Amino acid sequence: MARYRKVHVCVWADAKFRALSSPNPNGQSLWLYLLTGPHTTQIPGLFTGGEAGLAEALGWPLEGFRKAFREVFSQGMVEADWKARVVWLPNAPKYNPPESPNVALSWLRALDEIADCPLKDKAVKALKAFLEGLGQGFAKGFPAKIVLGACSPSPNQEQEQDTGVGTGVEEETDLPTVVGGEVFEVSDSGKPAGKKADKKPKPKNPKPKAEPKPRERNLYWDAVCDIFGMNPVTEQDQKRMGRLARDFKLKCEAIDVDPDEIEARRDVLAARWAKDDVAAVVTPEALLKHWDSAEDQSQSVDFRDPTPEETAMYYADFDAQPAAVKKPKLEAFLKRLADTGQTPDEETTARCAKIRADIEAEEALEGAGA
Repeated sequence: MARYRKVHVCVWADAKFRALSSPNPNGQSLWLYLLTGPHTTQIPGLFTGGEAGLAEALGWPLEGFRKAFREVFSQGMVEADWKARVVWLPNAPKYNPPESPNVALSWLRALDEIADCPLKDKAVKALKAFLEGLGQGFAKGFPAKIVLGACSPSPNQEQEQDTGVGTGVEEETDLPTVVGGEVFEVSDSGKPAGKKADKKPKPKNPKPKAEPKPRERNLYWDAVCDIFGMNPVTEQDQKRMGRLARDFKLKCEAIDVDPDEIEARRDVLAARWAKDDVAAVVTPEALLKHWDSAEDQSQSVDFRDPTPEETAMYYADFDAQPAAVKKPKLEAFLKRLADTGQTPDEETTARCAKIRADIEAEEALEGAGA
């Protein structure tokens, strides 16, 4: 009997687990993450994911991720279509077989969430062969009218498949079932016995149905998925992703930039909030909240440490300004420290206290003079 151990996907998000030392990019760690990570779906081994998102989730540089991926790929353990953002682990079904035909049926419903591409077709054919090997009961879990992996159906196929992908509705028909591009005969088992009702003759030239309008690709949806390593599977996750894509689109269009600005500002906040040289994890909601303060000023601001002479000149100029000018600047500085979670050192704390005392003294003198 085969021996298995279940690994919950939540282990990758557990605070104690994330606090452990992480490995450098390597093939073994990548394989285990691809097999058990939070990106996985009901379909074992078939999921949506991009290079950058997976590398970020592992805390690896992109080049290190690619090197580890090539190692796993060379062993025939993984395939990917990065353009379609589809990843397939051919051996994954062996480690996660369905417990019943109903579970196998749920795999078909999840296929709609995988982008159509040749790799999806290949995976679907492999899954069907695997299920047929488990026994007749699992093979019967495939509804007769579902088209598997029909990425580029012919016009005749589109007219014949009236119920669409994933409906699970069987209609009376004399046409064969198209599964993964192959033709299979549909048996009559399961239908009521006895005399069949007379069927109405089908028209010789049925009116062709209008082709469904393809959904436009949402660049902001794809960008948020890739940048934050998200894989919206459930309806709740998809609603959240829709709100995030809409809000980021408004932010980017307001300043006339492309979706790449999302990743740039995310990196700015991650570096700013880093502790002990460990980059902070910035959620999409946090980035939206601090969007304006996350603007990359590296092109316009000199980040070198000022000389003692420059620091003294700045303080002298600041001290010479009236309280009405110094007070809002001081409050803005303290608010920025609080928003970013920074703790000022002793020198900065003392300096702020002195400035506040000078402001209060100056305001008291102005009040007495009035």
